[in-house]
This record gives sequence, structure tokens and C-alpha cells, in this order.
Amino acid sequence: WADCQRAAEKWLSPPRYVAAIVKPADSTQIRFEPKGLTSEEVIAHFDSISFPSTDLVTGHGITYPAGDTISFSLTDNAAYRREVLPNGMTVIVKSSPDTRVFAMTVFGKNRSATEPANQAGITDFVNRCLEKGTVTRTAQELARDLSKIGATVTLYDNPWIPYDDRYTTRQYSFLKFETVDEYACRGFHLFSEMVLFPAFDSAEVESVRRSMLSTLARNSASPSDVARDLYYQTLFRDRAYANPIMGTPQSLGSISLADLKGYHLEIYAPENMILTIVTNRPADTVMGWINGVFGRLAATGFVPKQPVQPEPVLTLQSAHTELAKEQIVLYLGSPVPGATSDEAIDLAIAASILSDRLYLTLREKQGLAYSVGANAVFDREFGWFYASIGTAAANYQKALDGVILQMEKLKLDGPTQAEVNRARNQTWGSLMSARLSSINQAYYLAVNEYLGREPNYDATFFRELSQVTTDSVRRAASKYFSTDAGVLATAGKRL
Repeated sequence: WADCQRAAEKWLSPPRYVAAIVKPADSTQIRFEPKGLTSEEVIAHFDSISFPSTDLVTGHGITYPAGDTISFSLTDNAAYRREVLPNGMTVIVKSSPDTRVFAMTVFGKNRSATEPANQAGITDFVNRCLEKGTVTRTAQELARDLSKIGATVTLYDNPWIPYDDRYTTRQYSFLKFETVDEYACRGFHLFSEMVLFPAFDSAEVESVRRSMLSTLARNSASPSDVARDLYYQTLFRDRAYANPIMGTPQSLGSISLADLKGYHLEIYAPENMILTIVTNRPADTVMGWINGVFGRLAATGFVPKQPVQPEPVLTLQSAHTELAKEQIVLYLGSPVPGATSDEAIDLAIAASILSDRLYLTLREKQGLAYSVGANAVFDREFGWFYASIGTAAANYQKALDGVILQMEKLKLDGPTQAEVNRARNQTWGSLMSARLSSINQAYYLAVNEYLGREPNYDATFFRELSQVTTDSVRRAASKYFSTDAGVLATAGKRL
């Protein structure tokens, strides 16, 4: 506030500004009329003059810098410290002199694998309750104290914000917190209280349940949401990843207050947590805070539950959900190797190239799609690939044929060198952009730890990215982008 007062005294007192007032005109007042050339004078001027003609191609040599390749290098001045506490909790602190933001992320490992079979969505339920008060603060008091330090907390996907669901996955649960470095210690203890000691007030729990049921009802009419969940149900069958992240009305309705409290102690047991922090404070200082709070937690004996990979798919397995919509969305995909595979980066680039081709051909040229793309997702020991498109019901077969054609062309002909360069550059650029904020740096530190990578894996990734070739992409695509053995999930109107 003192800074605001000094600024106001300097710039707002005495007044040195210009004020403009707009009001209805008085009938006796002369109205404002702009002065200048009339339209006739402007036309007459340009009719009376001529402009010289200049050829900008012949006789004018212009050298453009090469833009299809970039240097895949990363300079990192940060210091990393990784420890496993005696209670089994994994902690990573990134001390960077360049940041002025304190960012903290907590992962609960193996999200869907940890959920009881009949309680799908309980992780999301627990996360939403964390902001509804702690054992020492009501929901209003907690919101007030977070506001006082300008903190931002993200505990679940906001359905009203496009594209932020890219952080939400069946693999892990995330809790994200950030504030300015001035309030680092205060923010650390406040967020730690939210994570470890939620109130689970019965009235707030029921309010969260109603909100989740409302979101589920809205999503149940969305062809894209239904098709995506149907793809996972068909690919993973009776395994944990088949369950929807938010659960179902039946599973949410069966979850009791005691269930929430008991599950919270499992998903956020020390043995099941990854804590990452990005700050400009010394790592020793931050580790002192961590040991003073999380280090005091006793080991629970909880054994993290590992996800089970899908069975090999030898034929094309189709599934459809009929919706009263004029659109239809399809997901076509199959299992692929995990993050530890030597082919993972080639598969990621192949999916990026396919996504661009689908966009250019099916959306831009043929006008078949209102949404289209492809993606490869990696868990530690397995992964999955899918191409998706949303189109009018009447264009379904044409859209499906177009997706299959582009997949087959990439498998048989492979990509061009220009496509590989562009995909590598896009991947490099998107990763660098994602790492600009401290909160995303903390998030991806946790992702890398979950996948069994080193804290500074980004530098290794960039080196491996530069080694991707047209041949390696073609081999990966031809091996895993199957069009006759996989899962075809659709939702919408079938004509």
C-alpha cells in the first residue's frame, strides 16, 4: 500500500492528466464538427496523382535466414536437489536465481489405479474438498488468507477454461500453488495445511458433490467427452484406466464422508506423494521447511498401486454411444510403448506430424472437421496413441476414411524432412513456452519424477529430439499406428 501511495502522490496529485467528458448536447450549443478534407476532395486528390510501379522481385536480392531448423540446446542456471524422506516421500527443489515466484506442486501417484473399483472419481472429489477449509480455517477464512498473499491454487480441471484439462490425467493427481517470493514461507505452510489437514466439512462435501454431478450431467451431452471416455473404456477394459476421471453419478453418489477421509490418507500418503518446489530461496532453506512439515509425517506402510497396461489389440474393436446431437466424434487408436522406450520421442513426433496433416487436409482443405488432432500419451511402462475428429453426422464415413488415409500415408511414405523439422521445432517451442512459468516448471519436475526421469531431463530430451529423423519417424508410425487393429470409439449421431 505504501508503494501505491507513493505512486499516487507522484502521478495523481496535483492533477496532471487530461479528462474528457461526453454528454448529451445542449440544443443551443454549437456541436463539434471535425475539420478536414471532404470525401470529394480526397477522391479528387487521388484521381490526380500517380504512383511509381516497383518490381520487388527482379533486381532486388533478399536473403532470408533459414527458419526450418533451430538449435536444440538449453542453458539452465538452476540448482536441483532431490531427496527421498525417511517416510518415503519424494522431494525435488529447484533453486533458480531467475524466478521471483514461489511455486509448489504435489502429486498423488497412480490416480486411477489407487481408486477403489466402485468409487471412480474419488480423487477428484477429495481434491475439490481441499479448498473448502482446513482443520483450523473455514472455507471463507482459507480463501481470505490465500487472497492476502496473492496465491493461486489449482486442484482440479476447471470446465469453463478451455485446454487446461491437458494437466488432468488418469496417471496422477496434481495440486498446484504459487505466490510471490516475498510470501514463500507463509504460502508453503498454508498450502501444506490444505494438502495434509482438510476439514471435510459435511455441508461443504455435499456442495462439492452437487457441483460434480452438475458437471457430469453437462459432459454427458458432449460428444467429445463421451467419445474420449469410451475410448479409454474400450482400450483398457476392466483395468483402472478404463474409469472416467470424474467418475459417474453412481460412483459419486456412493462415496461417503468416511470414504473421502480414508482415501485422502492413501492418495496423499508420504509414500505416494511427489513434492516439487521452484523458488529463488536456497535449497537448504526450503528443505528445512519441508522437513518441519512433511518430514514429520510417519510412514503409513501404504504401497503405491501400479497401473496395468492394456491387452494387445489384434483386431479393430468398435464402440459407440448414441447422442441426440447432429455431430459425431471419433477416437481411433491403439497401445504404444511407454516413456522409457527408445521409440517414445519418435512416436511423439509422428503424432505431431499426423495431427498437422489431419488439420490441413480434413479441416482446412475439405472442411470436414470442427476439431481434429492426434496425440501419443506415455506412462512409465506403456502408452497409447489416438487420432480424433469431430464432424457433422453426415460426414462421418468421409472423415473416418480421411483419418485412415493420412495414417496409412504416413506409415508407407513417411514424413518429409520439412515436416520433421517443423514438428521438432514445435515440440521444442511448446516445451520451452510451458517452462516459462515457475508453476509449470514445478509441475513438469513432478511429471519427470513420476516417469522415472532425472530432474533436469529437459536438457536430455532436447538432445534426443535433435536426433529424430524421417526414417525413425516412419518406422515408429508403421509399427504402431495401426488402422485395422485398435480401438474405434464414437459418440454422437450415427446415420
